[in-house]
Amino acid sequence: TVYLITSGELSPNFKNHSLEFDSILNQVAQKHRNREVILGGTSLGGQAVLEYMTIPFDLNNYARIAKVFFIGTGIDYNYTGSFAEKSVQFGYEEKLVSDLCPKGVKNHFCYKYIRLNNSLQKVDNSKKEMYFNRIPKIGSDYISRFHYSKLQLPYLFIYGKLDSISPEESIYPLFQKLSSGSKTDSRNTLYEASEANGQSIDYDHADLFLYPDVNKEVYYKLYRWLEK
Repeated sequence: TVYLITSGELSPNFKNHSLEFDSILNQVAQKHRNREVILGGTSLGGQAVLEYMTIPFDLNNYARIAKVFFIGTGIDYNYTGSFAEKSVQFGYEEKLVSDLCPKGVKNHFCYKYIRLNNSLQKVDNSKKEMYFNRIPKIGSDYISRFHYSKLQLPYLFIYGKLDSISPEESIYPLFQKLSSGSKTDSRNTLYEASEANGQSIDYDHADLFLYPDVNKEVYYKLYRWLEK
């Protein structure tokens, strides 16, 4: 059973949402009479999960997190030229994509970050805000704030080779930290969605959610990981 948790806010406060997770997970676990739940973060929604990972476990909770996965979620943007850095520099934060991608203007946001998209390449830039409505503020410094108890969980990170919003550079530092710990979990996995790994395309950010073959090509890997 899968529950989709979303925010109705135009500018979500990921930290506040992370404080609601324990209550939500407890309700889910009690409803199914199964203490083990799996937590997943997709795209920018993963920022709320990352905030939750900085909070120590409440041992009084009924729910127990068994695994955590992220799809297209950037984690560490502390490097030169990162998407978060450019977002601040060029004023992407909290702006409508429709304003960032004016029709007939080259080298704008959509041109830089969505132009190579395999799923939306035939969609006019003025209509792409249907999928990318707003660019929220991206959190940072998650790695140093991760609670030690939650570093012991098994993690799966899926990213697209052409994803310029949440590239490997923003994910690998945490994966490396997880893999080098004294209590390393062998199930920790970093997976690139690309032709090099047998996929039909090199995935970008939107492809991870909109490409017609993403279920059988990429989510199948998630399914197998969840079975382990």
